[in-house]
Amino acid sequence: MSVCHRRPIHSASRHYGGGLRSSSRPRQAVGPCFVFRGDDNNVKRKSPLDEGFDFAKEIKAAGGGWFGRKKQDGEEEPRRGSDVRANATVGFVDGILGNASVDVSFERKVKCAKCKGEGRLPRTVIKCPACDGTGIAAEEKAVTVTIPDGGVRHNQMLRLKGQGDSGVPSPANDGDLLVTLCVLYQDEPKETTRDAEGNLFTSVSLPSTVLASGTDALPVTLVDGTKGTLKVPSETKDGAALRVRGKGAISDKSVSSSTARGDHVFVLRACD
Repeated sequence: MSVCHRRPIHSASRHYGGGLRSSSRPRQAVGPCFVFRGDDNNVKRKSPLDEGFDFAKEIKAAGGGWFGRKKQDGEEEPRRGSDVRANATVGFVDGILGNASVDVSFERKVKCAKCKGEGRLPRTVIKCPACDGTGIAAEEKAVTVTIPDGGVRHNQMLRLKGQGDSGVPSPANDGDLLVTLCVLYQDEPKETTRDAEGNLFTSVSLPSTVLASGTDALPVTLVDGTKGTLKVPSETKDGAALRVRGKGAISDKSVSSSTARGDHVFVLRACD
């Protein structure tokens, strides 16, 4: 190996009146230029590739993979995955009584299995074709959501821990799945309706003579299947209501932690 020093580089001379003078001081070359001579005496500059320079290793050391930042020791910094939202429909009776289940399908983001979240193929700088270089892949998943005993209100949200997007490390830092439950009003029992307060209204047809005379044992069935009887006073008018308190649905206006229920109201209708 030989060392050659660059010659001082002078800027172009300019003509000022009667003579020539340099317009600036000579510029010195920065550092020596190392060159290597091969067997054919041709000058060959040394390349990083001559020593097996590993681009993938250098990129990894500079900041880590695409999926998560790396510490200096190579471990990924902890990062919580994002929450995922999904919707599910619940039958009218199941929504009121609970103790039921519904299947929910959703998509979440996980670390790409092919490139291990690096975004490139192992030991290369080639972009991973499976995730298009993002290090993240989409995963279709299905879970069974349990409707809590006692029912839910319309548009109530249930949180399933650890079912969201993958975090670092996984599964300890995975996000959650947030499921919004829609109670189907069209599945209401025949002649039963519901209001936003959670009250259930069931129409009961009675002859006018029974409304006039009254009865001590009008058979009724609550929405949970419980059977019982109600007393109808004499001289009851068409459209009168008999109320069974606390046997309705959870109010849509209640706060998330409240399970306050409405009433089951039986509306008496003259059928003649």
